[in-house]
Amino acid sequence: MVPALEILAREAGQTGGLPIQFQQQGEIRRLDPTVELALYRMAQELLNNLIHHAQASQGKMLITFKKQAVVLEVSDNGIGFSVPDSPTDFAAQGHFGLLGLSERAELVGAQLDILSTQGQGTHITISIQE
Repeated sequence: MVPALEILAREAGQTGGLPIQFQQQGEIRRLDPTVELALYRMAQELLNNLIHHAQASQGKMLITFKKQAVVLEVSDNGIGFSVPDSPTDFAAQGHFGLLGLSERAELVGAQLDILSTQGQGTHITISIQE
């Protein structure tokens, strides 16, 4: 999974014309195939949003393997946005990709945290406890 995420970040950066730094921390291990696919798809959506909506000049993807969890983080230095109070409000604000992200995270039991400030970028964390 880690090589696939690294390639995804590199190709997204090349396609989008902005550098996306990829980092991995901790001892790499395989996850359930359903979880790996969900993480990959969520990473795709996050990088797509970064490239098409963030107006960022750089991005970063970090996957961390902890003792009993895996954490995927994607951040940028873009324009940021107002995060809705509830995932159900994503669609009302036009954030359909984030709604799908929230639903996919829920399906695999992941915790999704979105921090964004207007003019200061976005940092999204997906945590899966094992």
